[in-house]
Amino acid sequence: MIALNPNDFDAKVMNARKLVLVFFNADWCAPGTKTIPHIEKAPESLGDVLEVYAMDSDASGDTMSRLGIISIPAVVLFKDGRIVERILGYVPSEIISGMIERHLA
Repeated sequence: MIALNPNDFDAKVMNARKLVLVFFNADWCAPGTKTIPHIEKAPESLGDVLEVYAMDSDASGDTMSRLGIISIPAVVLFKDGRIVERILGYVPSEIISGMIERHLA
């Protein structure tokens, strides 16, 4: 998972030609800490069609506000610069995989 800062968000997420999964979290968030290993299980074989980023919610309040994200942890999947799915709270790897698979086509 690659750390993403708000200054790079539009270039790397909104203008991406791949599916982009962004994990919004903070170090102090217990459900987010439990979700991290599941995010990291995102299939590496999808590297040509999927990018996975992490954003520190404490440093990206404006970005979160712009996207309507009011709670963390949040797993947000983008396709062609649009949010296609979002899940709040702890998310196991099978849910993340299903979310990605639904939008591969």
